[in-house]
Amino acid sequence: PARYLVVVEDETYVNVPAVMALLESRDKQHSGVDNMYGGRIVQTGVIREKLSRYYVSKHDHPADIFNPYAESVGYIVGRPTCAALYAVRNLWKTLPIDDINFGYWLSELRRTKQFDADKCEYVR
Repeated sequence: PARYLVVVEDETYVNVPAVMALLESRDKQHSGVDNMYGGRIVQTGVIREKLSRYYVSKHDHPADIFNPYAESVGYIVGRPTCAALYAVRNLWKTLPIDDINFGYWLSELRRTKQFDADKCEYVR
């Protein structure tokens, strides 16, 4: 089975040898790190303009700032987090923006103690 899930936008070119080298070096250097999550953004405001394609209602996300999330170019997630997300996939709401939605789910895993953020290496 795969150790990592790589998620990228369809218009993104992936340098596969570079990604493999990065993952292999992380595996050797950080044997206690279960996951890697790249491109972290903090304090991004929620768009409340109803005509915007990125509109999110107060009902869907009451806070005016999103949880930290990876920018849309792509991110890499380890198998433990993928398994945890799969186990709870039907328990939480889905936000209309996929990368923000993924950040929301990670925050929910962390809040419910199903995700150990100390074992997640944020890279940019």
